[in-house]
Amino acid sequence: MHPADTQTEPQKGMHPADIQAELKKRGLTQKALAEKLGVSEFPVSAVINKKHVSDRIMTAVAEAIGRDKTEVFAEYYLSPPKRSTSHAIGDCEETIPAAA
Repeated sequence: MHPADTQTEPQKGMHPADIQAELKKRGLTQKALAEKLGVSEFPVSAVINKKHVSDRIMTAVAEAIGRDKTEVFAEYYLSPPKRSTSHAIGDCEETIPAAA
């Protein structure tokens, strides 16, 4: 079996509509949350709708609805990275030959 065949499916967080419903249950609006954070309503909406990533806003949204950010935004915190990380120069085992 190929290692890729054993990988689990990416985690999925809460649906944006469910996040909105939880905010509404608590009498909160995106605007009020944005004001508390000192940002406009746009980035709060973009994070809730999963169009933008901001750890600060995701943490605030999760706290506002009484949940952990890894539950609300699991796809960002619990899924494997979508791309590999780069290595700093000098981390390579291979060397580049000097010009003659």
